[in-house]
Amino acid sequence: MSNEKKDLEKQQDTKPAKESKQDAPKDAKPEQAKKPKNRKKLKYGALATGITAVFIAAVVLVNVVVSVVMDRYPLKVDLTSSKLYEISQDSIDYVKNLSKDVKILVLAEESYFTTNNYMKIVPETLDKYRQNSNGHISVEYYNMVNHPEITSEYKQYYSGEFQEGDVIVACGDRVKVLDFGDIIKTEQTPDYTTYTYKTSYTFVGEQSLTSAIMSVTDANPKKVAFVQTAGTNSIYADTNKYSVAALHDLLDKLSIKCANILGFSDGANIALTFAMKYPEYVNKLVLNGGNLFPQGVKLSVQIPIIIGYHLTKLFPKAKHNHELLSLMVNEPNIDPKVLHSLNIPTLVIAGKHDMIKEKHTRLINI
Repeated sequence: MSNEKKDLEKQQDTKPAKESKQDAPKDAKPEQAKKPKNRKKLKYGALATGITAVFIAAVVLVNVVVSVVMDRYPLKVDLTSSKLYEISQDSIDYVKNLSKDVKILVLAEESYFTTNNYMKIVPETLDKYRQNSNGHISVEYYNMVNHPEITSEYKQYYSGEFQEGDVIVACGDRVKVLDFGDIIKTEQTPDYTTYTYKTSYTFVGEQSLTSAIMSVTDANPKKVAFVQTAGTNSIYADTNKYSVAALHDLLDKLSIKCANILGFSDGANIALTFAMKYPEYVNKLVLNGGNLFPQGVKLSVQIPIIIGYHLTKLFPKAKHNHELLSLMVNEPNIDPKVLHSLNIPTLVIAGKHDMIKEKHTRLINI
Protein backbone atom coordinates (compact mmCIF):
# COMPACT_ATOMS: atom_id res chain seq x y z
CA MET A 1 0.00 0.00 0.00
CA SER A 2 2.85 2.33 0.74
CA ASN A 3 4.05 2.11 -2.87
CA GLU A 4 0.56 2.82 -4.28
CA LYS A 5 0.25 5.82 -2.02
CA LYS A 6 3.53 7.24 -3.22
CA ASP A 7 2.47 6.87 -6.87
CA LEU A 8 -0.80 8.62 -6.17
CA GLU A 9 0.93 11.52 -4.45
CA LYS A 10 3.37 11.84 -7.38
CA GLN A 11 0.48 12.05 -9.88
CA GLN A 12 -1.24 14.69 -7.78
CA ASP A 13 1.98 16.75 -7.64
CA THR A 14 2.48 16.75 -11.44
CA LYS A 15 -1.16 17.35 -12.52
CA PRO A 16 -1.47 20.97 -11.39
CA ALA A 17 1.68 21.79 -13.34
CA LYS A 18 0.14 20.45 -16.55
CA GLU A 19 -3.07 22.32 -15.92
CA SER A 20 -1.21 25.58 -15.38
CA LYS A 21 0.56 25.09 -18.70
CA GLN A 22 -2.70 24.48 -20.51
CA ASP A 23 -4.36 27.45 -18.84
CA ALA A 24 -1.70 29.82 -20.19
CA PRO A 25 -2.79 31.73 -23.41
CA LYS A 26 -1.36 30.39 -26.59
CA ASP A 27 -0.38 33.82 -27.93
CA ALA A 28 1.33 34.84 -24.77
CA LYS A 29 5.02 34.89 -25.59
CA PRO A 30 7.82 36.46 -23.69
CA GLU A 31 8.60 39.98 -24.87
CA GLN A 32 12.26 39.14 -25.05
CA ALA A 33 11.65 36.43 -27.76
CA LYS A 34 10.16 38.95 -30.25
CA LYS A 35 13.13 41.26 -30.48
CA PRO A 36 15.76 38.79 -31.77
CA LYS A 37 13.38 37.59 -34.51
CA ASN A 38 12.60 41.15 -35.71
CA ARG A 39 16.29 41.93 -35.82
CA LYS A 40 16.86 38.80 -37.86
CA LYS A 41 14.17 39.82 -40.38
CA LEU A 42 15.67 43.31 -40.66
CA LYS A 43 19.12 41.87 -41.18
CA TYR A 44 18.05 39.50 -43.97
CA GLY A 45 15.82 42.16 -45.61
CA ALA A 46 18.71 44.63 -45.83
CA LEU A 47 20.96 41.90 -47.25
CA ALA A 48 18.35 41.00 -49.92
CA THR A 49 17.95 44.66 -50.86
CA GLY A 50 21.70 45.05 -51.18
CA ILE A 51 22.03 41.96 -53.36
CA THR A 52 19.17 43.18 -55.59
CA ALA A 53 20.80 46.59 -55.98
CA VAL A 54 24.15 45.02 -56.86
CA PHE A 55 22.47 42.72 -59.39
CA ILE A 56 20.64 45.60 -61.08
CA ALA A 57 23.86 47.65 -61.23
CA ALA A 58 25.67 44.67 -62.76
CA VAL A 59 22.97 44.23 -65.42
CA VAL A 60 23.13 47.94 -66.32
CA LEU A 61 26.92 47.80 -66.50
CA VAL A 62 26.88 44.71 -68.72
CA ASN A 63 24.35 46.37 -71.06
CA VAL A 64 26.52 49.48 -71.32
CA VAL A 65 29.67 47.45 -72.01
CA VAL A 66 27.92 45.24 -74.57
CA SER A 67 26.42 48.24 -76.38
CA VAL A 68 29.84 49.93 -76.55
CA VAL A 69 31.55 46.76 -77.77
CA MET A 70 28.86 46.05 -80.36
CA ASP A 71 29.05 49.62 -81.59
CA ARG A 72 32.83 49.41 -81.92
CA TYR A 73 33.24 45.88 -83.23
CA PRO A 74 31.20 43.94 -85.82
CA LEU A 75 29.57 41.24 -83.72
CA LYS A 76 26.64 40.55 -86.06
CA VAL A 77 26.69 37.17 -87.77
CA ASP A 78 25.79 36.96 -91.46
CA LEU A 79 23.87 33.71 -91.98
CA THR A 80 23.16 34.24 -95.69
CA SER A 81 24.75 31.61 -97.94
CA SER A 82 26.45 34.24 -100.11
CA LYS A 83 27.62 36.36 -97.12
CA LEU A 84 25.58 39.23 -98.52
CA TYR A 85 26.09 41.48 -95.50
CA GLU A 86 29.85 40.96 -95.17
CA ILE A 87 32.69 43.00 -96.66
CA SER A 88 35.89 41.39 -97.90
CA GLN A 89 39.01 41.07 -95.79
CA ASP A 90 40.84 43.37 -98.22
CA SER A 91 38.36 46.16 -97.52
CA ILE A 92 38.56 45.51 -93.77
CA ASP A 93 42.37 45.61 -93.82
CA TYR A 94 42.38 48.89 -95.74
CA VAL A 95 39.97 50.77 -93.46
CA LYS A 96 41.65 49.39 -90.34
CA ASN A 97 44.91 51.02 -91.43
CA LEU A 98 43.39 54.41 -92.22
CA SER A 99 45.25 57.36 -90.72
CA LYS A 100 42.83 60.00 -92.02
CA ASP A 101 39.23 60.70 -91.06
CA VAL A 102 36.62 59.94 -93.71
CA LYS A 103 33.04 61.20 -93.72
CA ILE A 104 30.34 59.20 -95.47
CA LEU A 105 27.21 61.27 -95.93
CA VAL A 106 24.09 59.59 -97.30
CA LEU A 107 21.62 62.00 -98.91
CA ALA A 108 18.57 60.20 -97.60
CA GLU A 109 17.10 59.26 -94.26
CA GLU A 110 18.12 55.83 -92.97
CA SER A 111 14.49 54.70 -93.19
CA TYR A 112 14.77 55.22 -96.96
CA PHE A 113 16.85 52.01 -97.00
CA THR A 114 15.59 50.03 -94.01
CA THR A 115 11.98 49.90 -95.19
CA ASN A 116 13.02 47.79 -98.18
CA ASN A 117 14.22 44.25 -97.46
CA TYR A 118 16.96 44.37 -100.10
CA MET A 119 17.93 48.03 -99.70
CA LYS A 120 18.75 47.52 -96.03
CA ILE A 121 22.04 46.01 -97.19
CA VAL A 122 23.25 49.59 -97.79
CA PRO A 123 23.21 50.81 -94.16
CA GLU A 124 24.39 47.37 -93.00
CA THR A 125 27.44 47.62 -95.28
CA LEU A 126 28.16 51.23 -94.34
CA ASP A 127 28.08 50.19 -90.70
CA LYS A 128 30.68 47.50 -91.41
CA TYR A 129 33.06 50.15 -92.75
CA ARG A 130 32.49 52.35 -89.70
CA GLN A 131 32.96 49.49 -87.23
CA ASN A 132 36.23 48.33 -88.77
CA SER A 133 37.83 51.77 -89.19
CA ASN A 134 39.00 52.28 -85.60
CA GLY A 135 37.01 55.50 -85.41
CA HIS A 136 38.27 57.00 -88.69
CA ILE A 137 35.01 56.60 -90.65
CA SER A 138 31.74 58.28 -89.70
CA VAL A 139 28.39 57.61 -91.37
CA GLU A 140 25.57 60.18 -91.34
CA TYR A 141 22.18 60.32 -93.02
CA TYR A 142 20.61 63.59 -94.18
CA ASN A 143 17.33 64.56 -95.76
CA MET A 144 18.31 66.80 -98.68
CA VAL A 145 15.25 69.01 -98.24
CA ASN A 146 15.78 69.57 -94.52
CA HIS A 147 19.56 69.95 -94.78
CA PRO A 148 20.42 71.87 -97.97
CA GLU A 149 23.63 73.09 -96.34
CA ILE A 150 25.16 69.60 -96.76
CA THR A 151 25.08 69.71 -100.56
CA SER A 152 26.17 73.36 -100.52
CA GLU A 153 29.25 72.45 -98.49
CA TYR A 154 30.44 69.85 -101.01
CA LYS A 155 29.22 71.51 -104.19
CA GLN A 156 32.57 73.25 -104.66
CA TYR A 157 34.26 69.84 -104.93
CA TYR A 158 31.68 68.21 -107.22
CA SER A 159 30.60 69.41 -110.66
CA GLY A 160 27.54 67.15 -110.96
CA GLU A 161 24.06 67.39 -109.46
CA PHE A 162 23.29 65.76 -106.12
CA GLN A 163 20.35 63.35 -106.09
CA GLU A 164 18.41 61.68 -103.30
CA GLY A 165 20.18 58.49 -102.30
CA ASP A 166 23.65 59.70 -103.36
CA VAL A 167 26.54 58.78 -101.07
CA ILE A 168 29.23 61.41 -100.49
CA VAL A 169 32.64 60.10 -99.44
CA ALA A 170 34.84 62.96 -98.25
CA CYS A 171 38.27 63.43 -96.71
CA GLY A 172 39.20 67.08 -96.40
CA ASP A 173 38.77 68.66 -99.84
CA ARG A 174 38.84 65.29 -101.61
CA VAL A 175 35.31 64.15 -102.51
CA LYS A 176 33.77 61.22 -104.39
CA VAL A 177 30.04 60.95 -105.04
CA LEU A 178 28.37 57.58 -105.62
CA ASP A 179 24.92 57.43 -107.14
CA PHE A 180 22.36 54.64 -106.84
CA GLY A 181 23.85 52.77 -109.82
CA ASP A 182 27.26 52.69 -108.13
CA ILE A 183 25.73 50.93 -105.13
CA ILE A 184 23.08 48.70 -106.70
CA LYS A 185 23.30 47.57 -110.31
CA THR A 186 19.95 47.23 -112.05
CA GLU A 187 19.50 44.91 -115.01
CA GLN A 188 16.45 44.19 -117.13
CA THR A 189 16.11 41.02 -119.17
CA PRO A 190 13.21 40.26 -121.52
CA ASP A 191 10.80 37.47 -120.62
CA TYR A 192 9.45 36.25 -123.94
CA THR A 193 6.81 34.08 -122.29
CA THR A 194 5.05 37.07 -120.73
CA TYR A 195 6.39 39.81 -123.04
CA THR A 196 7.64 41.73 -120.06
CA TYR A 197 11.00 42.61 -118.55
CA LYS A 198 12.38 41.04 -115.42
CA THR A 199 14.33 43.40 -113.21
CA SER A 200 17.24 42.10 -111.18
CA TYR A 201 19.35 43.95 -108.63
CA THR A 202 22.99 43.26 -107.80
CA PHE A 203 24.74 44.88 -104.86
CA VAL A 204 28.07 46.34 -106.02
CA GLY A 205 28.45 48.77 -103.15
CA GLU A 206 31.59 47.33 -101.59
CA GLN A 207 33.87 47.80 -104.57
CA SER A 208 32.46 51.30 -105.14
CA LEU A 209 32.81 52.33 -101.48
CA THR A 210 36.30 50.90 -101.03
CA SER A 211 37.44 52.52 -104.28
CA ALA A 212 35.97 55.87 -103.17
CA ILE A 213 37.64 55.67 -99.75
CA MET A 214 40.97 54.81 -101.36
CA SER A 215 40.56 57.70 -103.80
CA VAL A 216 39.93 60.37 -101.16
CA THR A 217 42.63 59.12 -98.76
CA ASP A 218 45.42 58.34 -101.24
CA ALA A 219 48.12 61.00 -101.05
CA ASN A 220 49.29 60.13 -104.57
CA PRO A 221 46.21 59.14 -106.57
CA LYS A 222 46.67 57.45 -109.94
CA LYS A 223 45.06 58.86 -113.06
CA VAL A 224 43.18 56.40 -115.27
CA ALA A 225 42.05 57.28 -118.80
CA PHE A 226 39.83 55.15 -121.04
CA VAL A 227 40.83 55.83 -124.61
CA GLN A 228 38.02 55.13 -127.08
CA THR A 229 38.25 57.79 -129.79
CA ALA A 230 40.87 59.72 -131.71
CA GLY A 231 39.26 63.04 -132.56
CA THR A 232 35.82 62.27 -133.97
CA ASN A 233 36.76 58.76 -135.11
CA SER A 234 36.88 55.55 -133.14
CA ILE A 235 40.40 54.69 -132.14
CA TYR A 236 39.77 51.37 -133.90
CA ALA A 237 38.75 53.06 -137.17
CA ASP A 238 40.18 51.71 -140.40
CA THR A 239 41.82 55.08 -141.07
CA ASN A 240 43.76 54.83 -137.81
CA LYS A 241 44.75 51.18 -138.18
CA TYR A 242 46.95 50.63 -135.19
CA SER A 243 48.40 54.13 -135.33
CA VAL A 244 49.28 55.20 -131.80
CA ALA A 245 49.82 58.91 -132.51
CA ALA A 246 46.53 59.79 -130.78
CA LEU A 247 47.57 58.03 -127.56
CA HIS A 248 50.98 59.72 -127.70
CA ASP A 249 49.35 63.15 -128.11
CA LEU A 250 46.96 62.44 -125.23
CA LEU A 251 49.79 61.65 -122.80
CA ASP A 252 51.65 64.80 -123.84
CA LYS A 253 48.51 66.90 -123.38
CA LEU A 254 48.02 65.48 -119.87
CA SER A 255 51.74 65.94 -119.10
CA ILE A 256 52.06 62.23 -118.36
CA LYS A 257 55.67 61.23 -118.96
CA CYS A 258 55.31 57.56 -118.10
CA ALA A 259 52.20 55.40 -117.67
CA ASN A 260 51.01 51.89 -116.91
CA ILE A 261 48.96 50.80 -119.92
CA LEU A 262 46.28 48.10 -119.91
CA GLY A 263 44.71 46.94 -123.14
CA PHE A 264 41.98 44.41 -123.87
CA SER A 265 41.61 42.67 -127.26
CA ASP A 266 42.39 45.31 -129.91
CA GLY A 267 43.32 47.59 -127.03
CA ALA A 268 46.07 45.12 -126.11
CA ASN A 269 47.37 45.32 -129.66
CA ILE A 270 47.41 49.12 -129.51
CA ALA A 271 49.20 49.05 -126.14
CA LEU A 272 51.82 46.68 -127.49
CA THR A 273 52.31 48.74 -130.66
CA PHE A 274 52.60 51.92 -128.57
CA ALA A 275 55.21 50.32 -126.31
CA MET A 276 57.25 49.30 -129.33
CA LYS A 277 57.21 52.85 -130.75
CA TYR A 278 57.40 54.86 -127.52
CA PRO A 279 58.97 52.60 -124.87
CA GLU A 280 60.06 55.59 -122.77
CA TYR A 281 56.36 56.41 -122.14
CA VAL A 282 55.53 52.96 -120.78
CA ASN A 283 56.23 51.86 -117.22
CA LYS A 284 54.31 48.55 -117.26
CA LEU A 285 52.03 46.69 -119.66
CA VAL A 286 48.95 44.51 -119.12
CA LEU A 287 47.87 42.73 -122.31
CA ASN A 288 44.54 40.90 -122.14
CA GLY A 289 43.44 38.86 -125.16
CA GLY A 290 45.88 40.40 -127.63
CA ASN A 291 47.42 38.85 -130.75
CA LEU A 292 50.46 39.52 -132.94
CA PHE A 293 48.88 38.70 -136.31
CA PRO A 294 45.45 37.62 -137.62
CA GLN A 295 46.36 33.95 -137.82
CA GLY A 296 46.57 33.89 -134.03
CA VAL A 297 42.74 33.91 -133.84
CA LYS A 298 41.02 30.52 -133.72
CA LEU A 299 39.45 29.49 -137.04
CA SER A 300 36.03 28.97 -135.41
CA VAL A 301 36.06 32.70 -134.66
CA GLN A 302 38.05 34.00 -137.62
CA ILE A 303 35.95 32.45 -140.44
CA PRO A 304 32.67 34.24 -139.45
CA ILE A 305 34.66 37.47 -139.07
CA ILE A 306 36.07 37.16 -142.59
CA ILE A 307 32.58 36.51 -144.00
CA GLY A 308 31.17 39.48 -142.09
CA TYR A 309 34.05 41.67 -143.28
CA HIS A 310 33.25 41.02 -146.95
CA LEU A 311 29.47 41.36 -146.46
CA THR A 312 29.67 44.73 -144.64
CA LYS A 313 31.81 46.05 -147.47
CA LEU A 314 28.71 45.90 -149.70
CA PHE A 315 26.63 48.17 -147.44
CA PRO A 316 27.69 51.81 -146.88
CA LYS A 317 25.64 52.03 -143.68
CA ALA A 318 27.75 49.23 -142.21
CA LYS A 319 30.97 51.18 -142.63
CA HIS A 320 31.76 51.32 -138.92
CA ASN A 321 31.31 47.55 -138.51
CA HIS A 322 33.43 47.01 -141.61
CA GLU A 323 36.24 49.05 -140.06
CA LEU A 324 36.15 47.04 -136.86
CA LEU A 325 36.16 43.72 -138.71
CA SER A 326 39.00 44.95 -140.91
CA LEU A 327 41.24 45.18 -137.88
CA MET A 328 40.65 41.52 -137.06
CA VAL A 329 41.12 40.38 -140.67
CA ASN A 330 44.19 42.43 -141.64
CA GLU A 331 45.82 43.61 -138.41
CA PRO A 332 48.11 43.56 -136.51
CA ASN A 333 51.40 42.46 -137.97
CA ILE A 334 53.98 42.27 -135.20
CA ASP A 335 57.15 40.22 -135.43
CA PRO A 336 57.56 38.18 -132.19
CA LYS A 337 61.35 38.61 -132.44
CA VAL A 338 61.00 42.39 -132.05
CA LEU A 339 59.36 41.96 -128.64
CA HIS A 340 62.60 40.73 -127.11
CA SER A 341 64.10 44.19 -127.55
CA LEU A 342 61.56 45.64 -125.12
CA ASN A 343 62.58 45.90 -121.49
CA ILE A 344 59.13 46.54 -119.97
CA PRO A 345 57.48 44.48 -117.19
CA THR A 346 54.48 42.87 -118.89
CA LEU A 347 51.55 40.77 -117.73
CA VAL A 348 49.92 38.71 -120.50
CA ILE A 349 46.39 37.44 -119.75
CA ALA A 350 44.36 34.85 -121.68
CA GLY A 351 40.92 33.43 -120.92
CA LYS A 352 40.14 29.75 -120.56
CA HIS A 353 37.86 29.98 -123.61
CA ASP A 354 39.77 32.76 -125.33
CA MET A 355 39.37 33.35 -129.08
CA ILE A 356 43.17 33.59 -129.32
CA LYS A 357 45.08 30.33 -129.66
CA GLU A 358 47.03 29.45 -126.52
CA LYS A 359 50.13 28.68 -128.59
CA HIS A 360 49.92 32.11 -130.14
CA THR A 361 49.47 33.86 -126.79
CA ARG A 362 52.71 32.27 -125.58
CA LEU A 363 54.53 34.03 -128.43
CA ILE A 364 53.89 37.35 -126.68
CA ASN A 365 57.01 36.99 -124.60
CA ILE A 366 58.61 40.27 -123.59
